[in-house]
Amino acid sequence: MNQQSTNLSQNDYLELIEQAQKVNQELDVCQDIGSDLNYLKEHIENFSITVPVIGKFSSGKSTLLNQFMSVDFLKEDIRPETSISTELHFSNNEKLVLRNLDNSVKTLAITSLNDIEVDENLYYTEMHLNNESLARFPRLTLVDMPGFDSNNQSHHKAISRYIERGDAFICLLPDQISFDNSIMTQIEEIECMNGKPVYCFISKVDKLVPSKIESIKNTLSDQIETLDGQARKIGTLSSIKPNKEGITDFSERLTEIDEQFDCFIKNRFSVNLLSTINGLQLKVKSLKDYANSNEADLQTEIAQLEEKYKQAEKEVLNGLDQMQHNLCSTGKEDLIRQIDQVLNSALERLVDAAQSNNIAATITMLLRPIIQTALSGLIQSEISKLDRRLSNISLNEYQSSLSINISTQLKDAFIEQVPTIVAALTVFLPKVLAGIINSVVSVITSIFSDPKKQAIEAQQQAQSSIQNQVIPQASSDAAMHITKELQQSADKIRTEVLNSFEQEKVNHREKLQRLQKQMNNDKAQYQQKMQAYEQAFEQLEQIKQQFPADAQQNLMEQK
Repeated sequence: MNQQSTNLSQNDYLELIEQAQKVNQELDVCQDIGSDLNYLKEHIENFSITVPVIGKFSSGKSTLLNQFMSVDFLKEDIRPETSISTELHFSNNEKLVLRNLDNSVKTLAITSLNDIEVDENLYYTEMHLNNESLARFPRLTLVDMPGFDSNNQSHHKAISRYIERGDAFICLLPDQISFDNSIMTQIEEIECMNGKPVYCFISKVDKLVPSKIESIKNTLSDQIETLDGQARKIGTLSSIKPNKEGITDFSERLTEIDEQFDCFIKNRFSVNLLSTINGLQLKVKSLKDYANSNEADLQTEIAQLEEKYKQAEKEVLNGLDQMQHNLCSTGKEDLIRQIDQVLNSALERLVDAAQSNNIAATITMLLRPIIQTALSGLIQSEISKLDRRLSNISLNEYQSSLSINISTQLKDAFIEQVPTIVAALTVFLPKVLAGIINSVVSVITSIFSDPKKQAIEAQQQAQSSIQNQVIPQASSDAAMHITKELQQSADKIRTEVLNSFEQEKVNHREKLQRLQKQMNNDKAQYQQKMQAYEQAFEQLEQIKQQFPADAQQNLMEQK
């Protein structure tokens, strides 16, 4: 592998993990870091590019995927309220897997797809199929998504999950369905707010002449270009051309996405893996510094351990308390302010929704993106702050650290909980708001039914009812639900960090005592140990230098 490479392959990352694991095992550095390396190895080995297929209701998503697979596995022309996201995996062992919001899982025969009942607890489904077309792209997971204009829970659950999980998106834009603001808003959220590529296609072009198709493609390209200033190629899809002729553009885009496999791995894993290897290097440095001390200094260090442990524990607890406060108190207040701002800026829209008895769905549609973005940013920020604080706890005059880690698996679980929290909120919020919404809708209906009221006066009274009753309740209920979930996650992190701290104290003391014993009893072995630490430190530095420059820059910014 080129030491200066910035385009590491999947095998390159696995090789770097193997080298780091060897250092960790041979020097018995840290069991927790060994677990993190195994966790990252497993996820990199099993990684597939997730490609959600999105679009308005009845834009041809299921039709396209059925056409691609040459088998009608997916339901078409179903009602928006019964749709659910479905992942398509290639597998020799065919099965249907149902995954629920409460983390329960049910496995069924693949023939059961048309018999499943979609309820509010169903999060998404997986179809594992022995299919020739899927076999051509074994590194891709295609996802059939609900229509994003269906204005129901299924879409909110789906997009909340795949905004984070998706790597590249396919967006279908049928000519007969207007290209309106809802499409632009969805593309903007995916591309501009989350940095994920969106590949756009005009679907159902069978009845259009070539000149009309080109005109539509140019118009769409210009409109989408206003989001990020980038011109893009618009593909076309036909459902009636034989031998998959109609989906040639789609197959070509899948090939393009598949060719970026290593780039997607870098985006997903390089920063976490580099951070883990850096943590291993810090632990090796600590051992190296101790090994280079003289006998008197080492004895003094051992004698002062308990006092230093107490001081370190105070710093650990302060860091955990600060994280919990920022998540569940300051973060909650900021979230309420953002919710209030979004809803108050949409009063006219909410009045219109109340008149059509659609206010709960409209509130959910307005809040889902802002809550997901704010929550994701808050959690990632607080995890990074706690990570930095824990890594900087100093225990000795050599400025080495008693390394306390938040495991990569726990950090990922905390961050990946955001889509689940938001998906559950889209189910929870309409229920708890039902009473107040029914009351306000009744009032608004009577306001607009009163012939004595002028239109402006009626509009102002309706807005006042929503502003004074619905919005405060929505803000309070949403914040309460989110805070409860964040508190549970913060408690898990507290428990793991404190357990890690207790184990690290034991390991730290044992390593110092072993060094002291070797220093006193076997000078030759002690010298070998010193050299091993020096060599391991340099080897880990060389491993770090092979990572992409942007991953290294990210690590520097976290320090």
